[in-house]
Amino acid sequence: MSKMRSLPPLPLSRISSPIRGWGLGVTLPLLALWLSSCADCSQDPSQAGFFCGVRNIASGTYERRQGELSREAAQAEGAAAVQQERLRSLQSQEARLAAEQSKLKARLASLDASLNREQQQLAALSQQRNIDQQALSDLETQLKSLQAKREVLSQSPSVTRKQIADLEASNQRLQEKLEKVYTIKKVVE
Repeated sequence: MSKMRSLPPLPLSRISSPIRGWGLGVTLPLLALWLSSCADCSQDPSQAGFFCGVRNIASGTYERRQGELSREAAQAEGAAAVQQERLRSLQSQEARLAAEQSKLKARLASLDASLNREQQQLAALSQQRNIDQQALSDLETQLKSLQAKREVLSQSPSVTRKQIADLEASNQRLQEKLEKVYTIKKVVE
């Protein structure tokens, strides 16, 4: 077997390296120039290259960007929560208004039935001979006026409680006058 002869190790000074030979005076400015060329690096990790990515990590750019995006996301979530609450409030208000509208329509229907009864009573009274025709004519005029107001309200998309209450009060006064006429008729008979 032959003996292998090993080569002596090369001293480091013999390894040729262009940077090593330039010295720190040249190397540092070149390194600074190379890093400054990354000044226009993208802050988006998907678009930044390797060196820009390293620079962005070292400078904290990604952390700042992540913080900004987190704040924007939190603000958007907060705005969405406010809008959801507003939507729930509007839906609740819509339900209350629909219920009130339904009640008002029921009151209007009741008033309509009452006006129809009064019209029948006036028709029956007009057939009687011993009735004050002027009082009967006044009652018929008031009834027609109430029916016209009721018709306007029934066609209106927005009826208020006050409008219904005013119409009911007018109807109550008409009923009282009608009762007086009935009372007078019975006394005369």
